[in-house]
Amino acid sequence: MNDEILVRIKVYNKEQFYIRTLERNISLNNIKYKDKYIICKIKESDYKTLSRYYKIEILKEFNTHELLKHLKKYYLEYLSVILGIILFNIFINTICYVDIRTPNQDLANKISKVLDTYNLKRFTLKKDFNYLAKVKQELLKTYPDELEWVEINNDGMKYIITLEERKKILPNVKNDRCDVVATKDALVTKVIAQSGVVMVKPNTYVRTGDVLISGEVKYNEEVKNTVCASGTVYGEVWYDVKISLPKTYQEKIYTDKSRYNLEFSHNNKDYKIFKSRLKDYDTKRKTLISLLGFKINLLKEEEIIYLTKEYTEEELDIRIDEVIQEKVGLNFKEGEEILYKNVLKKELNHSKIDIDVFVTTNIIISN
Repeated sequence: MNDEILVRIKVYNKEQFYIRTLERNISLNNIKYKDKYIICKIKESDYKTLSRYYKIEILKEFNTHELLKHLKKYYLEYLSVILGIILFNIFINTICYVDIRTPNQDLANKISKVLDTYNLKRFTLKKDFNYLAKVKQELLKTYPDELEWVEINNDGMKYIITLEERKKILPNVKNDRCDVVATKDALVTKVIAQSGVVMVKPNTYVRTGDVLISGEVKYNEEVKNTVCASGTVYGEVWYDVKISLPKTYQEKIYTDKSRYNLEFSHNNKDYKIFKSRLKDYDTKRKTLISLLGFKINLLKEEEIIYLTKEYTEEELDIRIDEVIQEKVGLNFKEGEEILYKNVLKKELNHSKIDIDVFVTTNIIISN
């Protein structure tokens, strides 16, 4: 064994003592002299050899046996500290209250039940940032007609969920009837009515709020019946879009190099165990251990390089379409499309391309 012990050796002849230790290849460390004694560290395996010739007193052991003796003596104290740390971490990472903020109580109750299925409820352990972001996206995907925005935050021992309802343009409702009205200024291209009286024809220009399909059924200008009108109206809508794009873009390419690393995570903070040896890389993460808000993750770092490329005319046209959709908020539901696109102006401005585009779209203009 190579464990060391601190000993005090009674020696009458130091020279003879040193010769004997050299002959037996015994190492002496941290040597001190006190009267007829030598105080030093020796290997535990050399203790028996020296004790045959000298009176040796063990002052301190630096081995697992000593550690076990120490732990056995003070195990209750150590156990109390460990349990205290565990209980403290459980306590500070436990959610005691879920605060759903919205004036719509029915929506709050509905979302509360959904959050329960994701284990975001009272007396559960906190979830990390990535998990909360995933739940947020799932809520927006599940309730696209009811939710405009969702925010989920950890605040001490509670979740604060802020819900912003999607604003709806309600149909004109009068007693037992309702109308389909225009949501945009447009040139009508197509009318599909399920019920009610069609008030506009294709190639008719309408403004926001105009009645497109009426719930009043008339005969000789006299209202004979009222219904709740329903249907879909398409129209041409025009946009003048100003776009600024970089002349170049970065293409990401993966090399064959990859490295593995370990990561410690706690309270939404990540700490890498080893310094990465790659300059640019993407990381794939796999959780090895997850306990009481602490995680140990295995990371696979895959090296990437970036190539700077200039847009071709075809690529630039595709990118312009993407930016147009973002700027005017086009979702392209069934039947919606860009009818016409005309670049009015295109200028090179240092490292950017400034573009002014006139766009004609065919989209749903009814509520």
